[in-house]
Amino acid sequence: MKKNLVEMLGTFDLTFIPTSYIRRAIKDDKEFKENETLIERCNQYLFHFTLEVCRLGIYAGMYAIIKDFN
Repeated sequence: MKKNLVEMLGTFDLTFIPTSYIRRAIKDDKEFKENETLIERCNQYLFHFTLEVCRLGIYAGMYAIIKDFN
C-alpha cells in the first residue's frame, strides 16, 4: 500500500520546504505519468529534498568527527 509522504512523516514540520520544489513539480507536468496526480508529483520532490537534507546532515556529522580527531 502506497502512503503519502506527509502521512509517513506524521507531525514533522514541513514548513521549511522551499516553494521552488513545488513550483518545479507543477512546471514539469509534461513528465507526469498517466495516473500520477500533482500531489504524488509534489511528494516525489519532497522525498528527494528530504534525502538531500539527510545526506548533508550526515556529511556535516562526519566532518565534525574528523575535525575532532585532528
